[in-house]
Amino acid sequence: MRRKDREIKDAKMIKDIIDKADIMHIGFNDEDVPYIVPVNFGYTYDDRLVLYFHSAKEGKKIELIKKDPHVFIEIDVDGGIKDSDDGMACSVTDHYK
Repeated sequence: MRRKDREIKDAKMIKDIIDKADIMHIGFNDEDVPYIVPVNFGYTYDDRLVLYFHSAKEGKKIELIKKDPHVFIEIDVDGGIKDSDDGMACSVTDHYK
């Protein structure tokens, strides 16, 4: 992470963020092309975070994860674009956790 001052490592804060989320995006390696799927999910967080996502027992997600178990996830909450006060066209930012 480039901005170490924004990195969240506290387990309670991570749980609070995940609890607010409805959708998780999972990215798979599909040869030379990424394949990203939005899914419903659940989790447990005891000693480590374990994610569970909705899936059939067969299909593209299962085929891809069997070929390459390296995946990525993306969960975000509290998002929204904020315009800058300086009036510049490109002076906007996105707030999220």
